[in-house]
Amino acid sequence: MRICFSYEGPGQWSFTQAEDDQDRSGRLLRLRHWLAARKDGPLPHDGVLIGWMVRLVAWLARNQDPAEPLLRRLAAADLEEVCCPVGQQRRAWRLLKVFLCRKRALHRRGLLLNLLLLPLSALLTVVPGPNVVFFWNAYRLVGHALALRGIRRTLRRMKKQQVRLLPPTP
Repeated sequence: MRICFSYEGPGQWSFTQAEDDQDRSGRLLRLRHWLAARKDGPLPHDGVLIGWMVRLVAWLARNQDPAEPLLRRLAAADLEEVCCPVGQQRRAWRLLKVFLCRKRALHRRGLLLNLLLLPLSALLTVVPGPNVVFFWNAYRLVGHALALRGIRRTLRRMKKQQVRLLPPTP
């Protein structure tokens, strides 16, 4: 797997998944397209319900950390290359480590919070209907666990010098 480093100035840098390496079939994106195609349902109340669900999925997509899909993917794929501008290798290496350590702290906190909220949301099973709060907490718990696994694997590979720094391909 390859990620690209871009540096615009002090405090303005980012890591993104390489264009040729991206998985364009994100779950939220697919769900949004599926719901949008069914917005004008056969029954009058279907359109309202689907419209509400489209807005909910769009809100979830907006509030998701942009780096989370990348971190989740690192749980299954090995980071092999980091593309960075010529002369920026040391900065890219240092900032990648800082980025991963910050995200590790964030996802540890989120994992703990969702772990504590899971039993409380399980109490809502007595309420009839689907327990959306419980499933959302379970989903976030798995997301945080996968992100932490990806961060741990990447930091281990960086420590063993198994990640190469390459100039960007034209």
